Amino acid sequence: MPNDFSKARIALVVALSVVTVALIGASVWTYGIFRRQWDTPFVRRMATMLHFPAARVGSQWIPYTEYLYHQDAERRFLAGPVAQSEGFDREPTKDMREQILTRLIRTRIVEKTAQDQALPLTPSDVDSAFDALIARAGTTTEPGELETFLENEFGWNEAEFKQNALRPALLETGLKQKKGGDQSAQDAVEKEILDRMEQPDVVRYLKF
Repeated sequence: MPNDFSKARIALVVALSVVTVALIGASVWTYGIFRRQWDTPFVRRMATMLHFPAARVGSQWIPYTEYLYHQDAERRFLAGPVAQSEGFDREPTKDMREQILTRLIRTRIVEKTAQDQALPLTPSDVDSAFDALIARAGTTTEPGELETFLENEFGWNEAEFKQNALRPALLETGLKQKKGGDQSAQDAVEKEILDRMEQPDVVRYLKF
């Protein structure tokens, strides 16, 4: 009988130890990701497998991997020739990293608002806007030149630039034009977006 009791006691101690280690490990991970924004290859793999969140807008989740994707683009830009010629540091600052998450939240809000208002924006519209942007910038159309620029500055190809930068900007412009397009309309849309960002169902899991 004492022997059985001893075995049970040992099993209980082992179980408690395992739970304690798991809790400590979870605490370390929580601190490392949500407070320090770890981005090692191992963390990236785990974030992909376990779907770590960076934020939530209503019922829409912003994955941590999406945050890292945009942070990579920011880091690539800072290390690129344009930013370096201006003397920028190569690593995103705390404020820059926080702004990345803010932009992602803002994009989700704009996309949902545009969807609710049935604002049309087709892939052809995005393509046309991209061509117009290039024409206004006076960029030549030599094969590979644009792709090289986007790769050097952001680590993006043309499709990624359209999806991550141009499309959200066009949706927001469309919302403002739908309200009238003048300064008061722009201010009204901006206020709606900012007010929506402050609602209780907009949750930032990353702390900077």
